[in-house]
Amino acid sequence: PNSKPKTMTSFRLEGLVAATHTPFNADGSLNLDAVESQAAHLARHGIRHAFIAGSTGEWSSLTADERRLLATRWTDVTRNSPLNVIVHVGANCLEEAAALAAHAQAARAVAVSALAPSYYKPRDIETLIACCARIAQRVGLALPLQTEKTSRSQLIHHTQHGEAFLELGVAVLFR
Repeated sequence: PNSKPKTMTSFRLEGLVAATHTPFNADGSLNLDAVESQAAHLARHGIRHAFIAGSTGEWSSLTADERRLLATRWTDVTRNSPLNVIVHVGANCLEEAAALAAHAQAARAVAVSALAPSYYKPRDIETLIACCARIAQRVGLALPLQTEKTSRSQLIHHTQHGEAFLELGVAVLFR
């Protein structure tokens, strides 16, 4: 029986999250067939959450279509397992990030996460919140924000703007 939540609205992050690498073939194309063995390996070791297309960095080498294919493959493979899928949707183009978030939600990922735009970085906390809100609005849910351990993440952590994040339903994750 599948006991994992089927929608983002019912998901609570608890336990270890494994940041998986994106599998590629020798020619640089996605190796979607490898996802099944990756998911089985995580499940065998008691991992409850797979974080895909994110922290290991390959997301920036993928097209938006490849990112959608990867998210779909992971959610298809884990559909009847206790393994939850969290999809990184960050992009320098906020519309692309929002579209990837909507796709992840439609594919039945339990959560999405996004790096803030990195080329034109948000200049202040209000701009960063606005970026998060634009992505989260597309799925109508909380959007964990990945940040680097820099002065910007410290600014988020140490200012009074925590209430603004709470009003938007945005959580901040520090790496």
